[in-house]
Amino acid sequence: MFCLVGADPADYGLSRVLVGPKSDGLVRIELAYVRGAHRPYLYKSLWGTYDPCKLTVLLHRPRHLAKERTMSAIQDFVNLAVNACTKWNLGYDQSNRLDFRDGGETDCSALVIICAEKTGLLPGNDIKAGKGATFTGNMAAAFAARGWQVHRPALPASQLRPGDVLLNDADHTAIYIGNGQLAQASIDEHGNAAGGASGNQSGRETNVMAYYNFPWTATLRHPAPAPVNPAPATPGSDRLITGQSLHMGESIKSRDGNHTLILQLDGNLVLYTAPGKPIWNTATVGTGDHFVLQGDSNLVLYDNAGKPLHAWGGQGTGANHLVVQNDGNLVLYKDDPLQAIWATNTQGR
Repeated sequence: MFCLVGADPADYGLSRVLVGPKSDGLVRIELAYVRGAHRPYLYKSLWGTYDPCKLTVLLHRPRHLAKERTMSAIQDFVNLAVNACTKWNLGYDQSNRLDFRDGGETDCSALVIICAEKTGLLPGNDIKAGKGATFTGNMAAAFAARGWQVHRPALPASQLRPGDVLLNDADHTAIYIGNGQLAQASIDEHGNAAGGASGNQSGRETNVMAYYNFPWTATLRHPAPAPVNPAPATPGSDRLITGQSLHMGESIKSRDGNHTLILQLDGNLVLYTAPGKPIWNTATVGTGDHFVLQGDSNLVLYDNAGKPLHAWGGQGTGANHLVVQNDGNLVLYKDDPLQAIWATNTQGR
């Protein structure tokens, strides 16, 4: 939380001039915001013997933060499912499916629905009260009523995003978690739908495994982008690593300082040489908002509503870092062994 103390600039004379415009004489205020905050913050205080602050400071969130809370909820949704299926001792039993806890029981639809409820992605849904989504057969309609997109036929694996719900309306559902994997509740330790002991007796009753086609009859997708709440690029770095992003006004620069990739304030993502010559751009003036190297190895440029404008790289390739090289090429690499997955091919320009 920010605490900015302001006062009447007239009280400070020369100090106001020295600090400069957008100043109250003591604090220069410019582009202040709280990253990840779900609302603005306002703080007033007293200053010595002067009256209460005459300067009102309201910290607005920039456009690119408008979706961060929902984006974070999608990541929480994925994380909760993964933790429940890998770190908890959570078993499978349709007759005790709402005992969602470490040491408890669930089934495929209860896992997905309860994770979505607990992370705020199904407002007004209450599986325990029988309200909204309660089993695979009514999930598509109930999720759609709460703002989710229903894709029929199901999206191919190449188009999936972390947080997508994989649905077979009659028999099964799971959560796509990225990197070619899904989280699911499968079957009890005896291969039955009910009757087993509490907890994950076989180690496979709830699990994370490689993506497969059940077959899925629909994909349910929350309209916000994933991943949620990506970290900013490391200041002074020549690269983005998995989970990092550029927001408007942010950049990464080659180690020799001669080439810069910047997401401009006008929304265009541009690669420049040192003299300021653009050698590659996305032609997204007025639309680009944030640029992310996602956990699924895709590079994606989104608008401020969370709609992908461009995507590069390759889902499932293992690519994990994007580098602005000294030769002017922008390259997406995977490790072990080092391999280029995608590039702008702008070297030497």
